[in-house]
Amino acid sequence: MGKFIRLFASSKGISDKEKLIASYTSNEKYNRLLSTIFDNAGMTNMELSRKFKMNKSSTYWYLKKLIDANIIECRWDSRYKKYYMCPDVRHIIVKYLINESYW
Repeated sequence: MGKFIRLFASSKGISDKEKLIASYTSNEKYNRLLSTIFDNAGMTNMELSRKFKMNKSSTYWYLKKLIDANIIECRWDSRYKKYYMCPDVRHIIVKYLINESYW
C-alpha cells in the first residue's frame, strides 16, 4: 500500500478488510474522498474533482485504488459513473473516518 506500517496490539477481532480500511483512512486524500462518498453517495468523478480541486485523472487514480480494494463501487447512472461505499464496508469505515470538518 505505501511506506507506512500500521501495527495492531492484537490481530484477534480485526479482519483483513478492517486493517486495509485503516491503512487507507490514515492518508489524508483517501480519508477525504471516503468521507465525502460516505456522506454524499452517488457523486461523480467530476464532482469529486471540483470539490477537492484535483484534476479528473488524479481523482480517478485514487478512486480506482479504492475500487480495486473493494471499499467503494461505481455504478452507471445513464451516462455518468457514480461512486458509492460498498455495503459490507459501511459499518467498518465509520470507526476510521475523520470528520470532514477537521480539514
